[in-house]
Amino acid sequence: KHILIAHDLTPEADTALDRAIQLSRQHEATLTLLHVHAENEPLNPAEIQSKLAQRLTHQTLSDLNILFKQGEPAQTILSHIRGYGADLLVVGPHHRKNQRSFTGTNLEKLVRHSHIPVLLAVTPAEVPYRKALAALDYSSTATEAFLFACNLLPRFSSLHALYVNEMADAHGRPDPRQVESEHLLFE
Repeated sequence: KHILIAHDLTPEADTALDRAIQLSRQHEATLTLLHVHAENEPLNPAEIQSKLAQRLTHQTLSDLNILFKQGEPAQTILSHIRGYGADLLVVGPHHRKNQRSFTGTNLEKLVRHSHIPVLLAVTPAEVPYRKALAALDYSSTATEAFLFACNLLPRFSSLHALYVNEMADAHGRPDPRQVESEHLLFE
């Protein structure tokens, strides 16, 4: 039970931080707040520590780690996931002016390369999640995400599954073991 929140000192990251705090309390999980400072910008650790501490002034957390690193954000976050054994990565939305442009963002890199679930928190964490949607295909990754969502949601929440069937010749046939695991989810 280890939640990693990637925080870039923006209001969007504060929304994600609130959700990560709510989830860490709900699941009695360790929370690690990680700020990655771009390599081409001057690093003032005391200033960053102060800004992060300001965001936590009204929070009482029993198991909180605050880290800041310097480097390329997506690579550094992915390295931290592998090195510290996080179970969930919580992030805020990307900051491009064109919200439809997802390609090339740190968010895209994290979602594509993370071996743990990534939660994109975009709404304030006033209450625990009450409902969720999981997209399913015949992959083991989708099955794992669905099961993770089941465990993440509080009791009496609703989880909806959306089955996505993409049958392109390039993808080949689904693995029969994956098909079986998907069917087990609905029985």
